[in-house]
Amino acid sequence: QNEILGDLQSEFGSITAENPAELPIRDLGKGVAGYTGGGKFSKAQTARLISSKMPGGFGLTGVRQHLTAKGFKDGNIQAMLLHGLTLEPAKRLATEAEAHAWLDSLAQDYTGLHGITVGG
Repeated sequence: QNEILGDLQSEFGSITAENPAELPIRDLGKGVAGYTGGGKFSKAQTARLISSKMPGGFGLTGVRQHLTAKGFKDGNIQAMLLHGLTLEPAKRLATEAEAHAWLDSLAQDYTGLHGITVGG
């Protein structure tokens, strides 16, 4: 419980809700003021995803370039990478082409889930 609360505070900063461990997630979100995304915890998790599953030499810059070329903005890219944590490949992707295919599949799943259209 303390570890989870520590991770939440690492991501969101100060949590103003009283007794946060006992609150439903919806109510806990109300106690997180000013969160704009991309906190310490989520950045560490997406960095781990990229370093462990993308091919050598294809890092965050390559991921961002590929998704930007598809029409995604920074906020969508970060959210998409967080979504990618739930769909991460079973093993490291061997080639840049495989990484592009996985990112394209992730983008399709993300846009379908959120009902958005992105050109590119």
